[in-house]
Amino acid sequence: MGFFPVDHESVNYLRATGRSEEECLAFENYFRGTKMFVDALKGQIDYSVEIDLDLADVQPSVAGPKRPQDRINLPELGRKFRELLEKPVHDGGYGKKQVDLREKHVVD
Repeated sequence: MGFFPVDHESVNYLRATGRSEEECLAFENYFRGTKMFVDALKGQIDYSVEIDLDLADVQPSVAGPKRPQDRINLPELGRKFRELLEKPVHDGGYGKKQVDLREKHVVD
């Protein structure tokens, strides 16, 4: 489990994404009032584990619907879908044979 406390950076994010100053102050005041706002500087909090995460390394992905535990990176989605389409059901696939992906189906 990860815990990311509400701090000044949380409020800065709200400002940067178009929230009004009134909304930002209400947000900050709520978390201060519930004693969930953190004013500590890095190194002043004793976490069990600290990690640094470079958001440039995070890849968007999808999971499911057949096997939501299987994460698929978006750049691999087309290839993986075609692979799973004909893969046997007992191996986590859909068990379809000779599917023409160019064929269109109208749904009313």
